[in-house]
Amino acid sequence: MIKKIISGGQTGVDRAALDFGMDREIAVGGWCPKGRRSEDGVIPRRYPLEETIHLDYRYRTFLNVQDADGTLVLYQNQLRGGSALTSRHARKLGIPCMEVDLSQPHPIDEVIRWIQQHRIQIINIAGPRESENQGIHRRAGTFLCQLWDALERLALEKYTDNEYEFTTLNVTVRPPSSAGGGGRDD
Repeated sequence: MIKKIISGGQTGVDRAALDFGMDREIAVGGWCPKGRRSEDGVIPRRYPLEETIHLDYRYRTFLNVQDADGTLVLYQNQLRGGSALTSRHARKLGIPCMEVDLSQPHPIDEVIRWIQQHRIQIINIAGPRESENQGIHRRAGTFLCQLWDALERLALEKYTDNEYEFTTLNVTVRPPSSAGGGGRDD
């Protein structure tokens, strides 16, 4: 269902989302401030982000929200700063937004229902920078792994007309026919 992850490239949740996507070979992208500005200097070139014409972080936040089918905000304890701005902007535009407090039990099933209900294919993943929440990169990465593992299990269980659809794997497996022949088409 998800075809692309976009994010702003800041340390913390933004980079966790991009790292996760690249590790899982999911398309990634998004907008970052002019000069690839981030709290730790310059956003590394390995992250395929487009630079905005402004240095302001808020401008890239607005563009990433607008370019997505929905925004997932991962935070801990209190939603504030740029993370709160991201949620407000999505709601103002009527773009689906879900906030997940990583300090609470993870609502994986709720996030999956939200993704399915809104048919999200391009997801903006946002949240606080690492300096504001030590360890948020690791926690966000762990959450995303759990979420994608659950999405892939659902994709494996989905079938239509005697065909199993592996949507996240881009493979269709057909049961062997009585006339022989293979069961896998790539």
